[in-house]
Amino acid sequence: MKICVTFILLCVLGLAVSIEPQEKTDSKKSVVQQENKSDKQDKSDKQQESKDNSKTKKSKHGEFEIPKHWVRLAKKREVWADFKNKQVIVKGKICLEKGMLELFACCMEAKSHESIVTVNALSSEVHAGLIAVGAKPGHPVLFDPKYVPAAGPKVELTVVWMKDGKRVKCRAQDMIKNAKTKKKLDIDFVFGGSMVWTDPDTGEKFYYGDSGDFVCVSNFASATLDLPIKSSASADDLIWEANSEKIPALGTPVLLYLKPEIKKEGKKPAKGKDGAKSDSSKKTDKADKTKAKAGDSGKIKK
Repeated sequence: MKICVTFILLCVLGLAVSIEPQEKTDSKKSVVQQENKSDKQDKSDKQQESKDNSKTKKSKHGEFEIPKHWVRLAKKREVWADFKNKQVIVKGKICLEKGMLELFACCMEAKSHESIVTVNALSSEVHAGLIAVGAKPGHPVLFDPKYVPAAGPKVELTVVWMKDGKRVKCRAQDMIKNAKTKKKLDIDFVFGGSMVWTDPDTGEKFYYGDSGDFVCVSNFASATLDLPIKSSASADDLIWEANSEKIPALGTPVLLYLKPEIKKEGKKPAKGKDGAKSDSSKKTDKADKTKAKAGDSGKIKK
């Protein structure tokens, strides 16, 4: 009897020993398969993450995708000339949502407490860009001996920012309103061009607009762009304020597009091979002289 029990126990133990390695082998296979699946999933997740990042991160300028045909005008700052569409673009951010204004845009945060936008560029760089795309500056505001408003080509200003992955744009004038009437600004900015001061001792030149006066709503002789109307810079007589309803949140990155009005120059009279005027030009001149000799009644004098 004892021999039978012992034999049975040995058989059971032998079966257990033979089963245990098999169970361990199966367990190892399961673990390896699980790890392989995990590695594949991690690779898949990383690839998807890379794709997602490539969609949101367009360039080193944040979500803004900078077209290849834009020409950068400064190495350390974000200002470009678009010769194809004859405009200048500068990157900045929203620095004010509420309050009275002296400027719409300042440069390098110099006057961010009284501007809606501060741009990462110098006014002189934008000035150079506007000239490069074909605009000719007029003159800044004059106060002595009498008031003369700023003059120059009109400049269309458009602010662009990203919201939920989509571009949103707004006219600069829509972000500004009259503090009394609450009506939006309906006057175009003009490219007056600021002023340049030359140090008599060193001969070094200084562009006044680089002090911060980039796009002004109060009249400053140092403004690169100004309003062609009388607009006081006195704290007690400020006219314009921020139109909060149209302004994105503080710190929002923006692109400011400046598209100047460029007048086409008239065609010069055609000349012959020897430099003389062509026959068609001569006929036109002759007709003009004939008209000039006509009397008040329109009849030609004999």
